[in-house]
Amino acid sequence: MNSYPNMDALIVAGGGGDPLVGSVGQLANMGLTGTIRVASTDFLDDLKDQLASGGMYCESGGHFCDPLYSFLLVYEACKGNSDFMPSAGSYGKEILFPYVFVSSVSEYEDYEKYFVDEAPYTDDEIKKLAEMSFDDLNSAATALSIEDVKKRHA
Repeated sequence: MNSYPNMDALIVAGGGGDPLVGSVGQLANMGLTGTIRVASTDFLDDLKDQLASGGMYCESGGHFCDPLYSFLLVYEACKGNSDFMPSAGSYGKEILFPYVFVSSVSEYEDYEKYFVDEAPYTDDEIKKLAEMSFDDLNSAATALSIEDVKKRHA
């Protein structure tokens, strides 16, 4: 009888980094790679290899576009665009940006191509984003995904 916990999955909260790397490494040391599904946020540097080996089951991340949209909100407010100005007593406009999710080597390869090797937006697309209304900008932000970039860059 093995003394390992009866566990099917491990979700490493708080993103990647040391807790995730340590967890994946310890499972490998215990011979449990691929036996216990590991999920987390913040893409590991070796995520493609981890997905291939079963070291990672899935991961979400790609939220580096958050600063782009934050900048565009502030930029429009500084320009005096009333569509972006906070109402009295509010904290301002909010965009709930979705994470990019990958759970296979092929999904990661698409992520790598469209979010790492290239930027998800061209310079011309960023200029267009800077001319949008808040609602249109919010729609563009919440639609950002691997599939969205593939369609726009096809």
